[in-house]
Amino acid sequence: MIDVKDATQTKGGTPVRIYATDGGGHYPVHGAIWKGSEGWVLSAWAKSGSDSSDSLFGSPKDLDLTDWRDHIPWHCLRDEIEWVARDLDGDWYGYNQRPRQRYSAWWFEDLGYWRIHGVKMPDGPSCWWEAIAQRPEERRVE
Repeated sequence: MIDVKDATQTKGGTPVRIYATDGGGHYPVHGAIWKGSEGWVLSAWAKSGSDSSDSLFGSPKDLDLTDWRDHIPWHCLRDEIEWVARDLDGDWYGYNQRPRQRYSAWWFEDLGYWRIHGVKMPDGPSCWWEAIAQRPEERRVE
């Protein structure tokens, strides 16, 4: 589980921006939800991540508080891969060092990199530039 302030999307996969987590009332988490042609529209959530629609069974507008990084299959990736990142086209790559974002792509000059294929990678955040993760310390290969 991640903290509500770190949420990047709803359970339905819609991008969100969190502005504040210390508001008053029943819905103290304030932010915006992406509405396509309408752009970013203000929204509010409870500290649990549930949206303000008061649905008894949950809503696709509830915040997704699962951490996609927990679902990266590090054990299936080359030992040299210390970072993974998804590009604009949705393809995943592994890097031996942290790649930098440059324009609309990951910049990997002087880095070892490998295209990841044949391995089920998590969906990750909907924005490609947020889909980057470092191999956790406990999964590092010595």
